[in-house]
Amino acid sequence: MIGKKLTLKRKLLNIIFLNILVFLSLKMTGQDNSFELFESEAKSYQTHFNFERHLNKKNDSLLNYDLIKVTFHISLDPLKQFISGYEELKIQTLSSNLIKLNADTALKVDSAFISNKKVILNRLTTTELGLDISAYKNSTIKLFIYYHGIPKSTRGFKAESHPSGNIVATLSEPYEAKNWWICKESLQDKIDTTESFVTVPIGNKVATCGLLKDTSVNNNKVTFHWIHQYPIAYYLIGFAVSNYKEWVDSAYNKRTKITLPILNYIYPHDYNYFQDDRKNNKSIMELYMDKFDSYPFENEKYGNAEWNINGGMEHQTMAFIRNLSFLINAHELGHQWFGDKVTCSSWSDIWLNEGFATFCEGLSYQYLAAHSDYLWWKRVRKNSVLSNPYGTVFKSDTSNVGAFFEARTTYHKPGVMIGMFKILVGEDSFYKIINGYSDKYKFKTANTSQFIDFVSTHSVDSNLTRKFFKQWVYQDGFPIINYSYEYKNGKILLTINQKCSSDSNNYFTFPLPISVYLNGKVSNINVLVADKPYQVLELAVSPPDSIALDLENDVIAKFNYIPKTDLINSFSIVLESNKILITNLLAGTKSNYIITLFDASGKKITSQSCSFSGINYLDVSNLSSGVYVVNIDGNNQSVSKKIIITGNK
Repeated sequence: MIGKKLTLKRKLLNIIFLNILVFLSLKMTGQDNSFELFESEAKSYQTHFNFERHLNKKNDSLLNYDLIKVTFHISLDPLKQFISGYEELKIQTLSSNLIKLNADTALKVDSAFISNKKVILNRLTTTELGLDISAYKNSTIKLFIYYHGIPKSTRGFKAESHPSGNIVATLSEPYEAKNWWICKESLQDKIDTTESFVTVPIGNKVATCGLLKDTSVNNNKVTFHWIHQYPIAYYLIGFAVSNYKEWVDSAYNKRTKITLPILNYIYPHDYNYFQDDRKNNKSIMELYMDKFDSYPFENEKYGNAEWNINGGMEHQTMAFIRNLSFLINAHELGHQWFGDKVTCSSWSDIWLNEGFATFCEGLSYQYLAAHSDYLWWKRVRKNSVLSNPYGTVFKSDTSNVGAFFEARTTYHKPGVMIGMFKILVGEDSFYKIINGYSDKYKFKTANTSQFIDFVSTHSVDSNLTRKFFKQWVYQDGFPIINYSYEYKNGKILLTINQKCSSDSNNYFTFPLPISVYLNGKVSNINVLVADKPYQVLELAVSPPDSIALDLENDVIAKFNYIPKTDLINSFSIVLESNKILITNLLAGTKSNYIITLFDASGKKITSQSCSFSGINYLDVSNLSSGVYVVNIDGNNQSVSKKIIITGNK
């Protein structure tokens, strides 16, 4: 149970969920260009159109107007792959003659009006409609669009069955909104208000954003009227219709003294089964209210609606979830702060959404689960990142949706990285900085550069924070650390040799927790590993029985302990006649080793294979005087030694 030990049922669900995240590459069949079924978050996909390219080219006709309000008047039926009705779009135009909207060809426009005047929406491409607004420049207009269609049976809009009924649900992230509504697929323009009148067969409920204002019955149909009065990104709007059973829980904000309703729409056959998980809603919400700012949409509600897709989707104020497991709850609820309140400004920056939601998972395990479960979560996340030596957090290429929603580098790596930043700056400073960032970009979008600028400016050591995030967000791979230690003169001398998993010359700076064992007791010390190939750290402690690096899997790095007795440590170096001589090297060993010379900044000067038939040397006649590092690497070992060159140019 939460607070003591997760139940076996919950642990099994969480294991399944994590396995989806780690072993995500489930390929869609029947396509030449298979896409990954993105982890548990279950994002939508598309194979024929890269809308992000339009955004990157700053499509003027999408960015030259402000979409202020959207009002849906639509009919949905869980038994039918069909949508019909009309939208009312309140738009602030600028000086352009043309605006564009996004709509798939499956959606047929019946008619369109500005006020009472009929207008024509021209089909420009398979995904775009154009509207001539030359008569409505620099004004506020209301555009009414009547349409109907059979949306493509993708994850974007799907009517299907479940064991106790049927459901129709939408999923718009990242490029599927245009498959079911006529929209503006631009992350840069948040819609100020959304209002929904959704008509469905009696016996069903409608789950969506905001507050339910009223319902009305006409013949065998019921219309649900919802309104959401907070800014929202286009992909965070969603509808789910099914024969739901309902319960309402609540969470209390100690600071604002507000009791927040938590609405749950659950399939009838799962209603009793999910009762054990009801406490997750309250406990996780109250934890986030304490650690972060108040719930961003506190004047409305939070909710969960069950759907058929594995995992969940963070629709604003109403997550769609496959089950109410602890892990899914923690992730999707975290998105209400990171993803919904503050939204990434481009899909290249999606780690700002998913990395923080992943961090929130760990936060929930840290405070609400048994410590062994928290350690399990950290181990699984770290092992996922280390399972492949390549990959950056920032995604320059967003043409492959499966790649930029990859679990390992978009979710897990930044999630652990954010935890490393917490160790770097300290817990109190961390929450102050992150809440400041969240407040600055409240109900807006933010990109990676803006995030790094803010957290760096508000850190005690702004240069260190900036370096940390630039390396971990933009550089490929992760550090591999070969280390050894000895005790001399009242200190542990910890020798660290760093190289990059991706075989690049990337180096990383990061906080490193060290556990020192003495007489059956353990003390923990955090040190800073520098972004260079060789470093000796001094720890003033009593003679230890042993030490352990990153015992609880807080750091993205592979650690290899190299005992001092290894043959590779027997080599010696000496400067003689503009040459560095390497002697006593690996006597009797025929493994392949590489000798590399670095300058003090970590820049590689030269490298060569070791020779076992004579003395190895490096020509340094053209180098300036200064400190250099000779590194011997191979056979899963890496050792470096400093040398000072004097008298050169």
